[in-house]
Amino acid sequence: MPTLDELITDLNGATVFSSLDLTSGYQQLELEPESRHITTFSTHVGLRRYKRLMFGINAALEIFQNSIAELLTGLPGCKNISDDIIVYGRDVREHDENLNRILTRLREHNARLNRDKCAFRKSEVIFYGHSFSADGIKAAPQKINAIKTMQPPENPSEVKSLLGMAQYVSRFIPNYATITAPLRALTHQNSVWKWETEEETAFRKLQNELTSDRVMAYFDPTKSTKVLVDANPTGLGVILMQDGKVISDGSRALTDVESRYSQTE
Repeated sequence: MPTLDELITDLNGATVFSSLDLTSGYQQLELEPESRHITTFSTHVGLRRYKRLMFGINAALEIFQNSIAELLTGLPGCKNISDDIIVYGRDVREHDENLNRILTRLREHNARLNRDKCAFRKSEVIFYGHSFSADGIKAAPQKINAIKTMQPPENPSEVKSLLGMAQYVSRFIPNYATITAPLRALTHQNSVWKWETEEETAFRKLQNELTSDRVMAYFDPTKSTKVLVDANPTGLGVILMQDGKVISDGSRALTDVESRYSQTE
């Protein structure tokens, strides 16, 4: 599977976007007849089997991703992650040319799109949980709102759920590891559950950081790059910058052993 970082690099300089969604996902791929028997399942009217790729097959995600990537091979200005395709261009003309090639290729291979989930010739599109525009990348509003409107967790399981959602947008939160340290401590084995001032402060600070609506610039391999790093007793932080603009925030919590060393070490 491609990573978001790979996608961001390719989008550098793009100003016009479209997003395409393949309808029915995996089921657009037909199984070879000799493979269909392994999908056999029992029903009240006898045994049945699938003729098309189905959810639940162990390698379905990788097979589908690779099939769509091969379908788009050689076409400029497009990337896919599973059944979602983003089309981009430096201007309207370049974008439209790229989009026309992609739609032609999809039609030639009888690939069908979900019209209701497609967006065409936009200055900003939502793709794979992120918002892409000429200015850069930011977390999709629905991802942020889910955390901003969440009530304080009441047990370790809910804390893990919170941290799982927050990790998805952690690239937009400076010192993420430090901010969430009191919350992560609640998920440790044999830890005693408590929700006091320290935990409440960490929770509210995490929510407040998401209200800033930060936009990360696209990485440009032709520009000079600056890396700013920092350390504190609980974590390590890093900021990648170009032309005074933040490309990405990163952080990592220290292990118990690492936290016993001095911060310079």
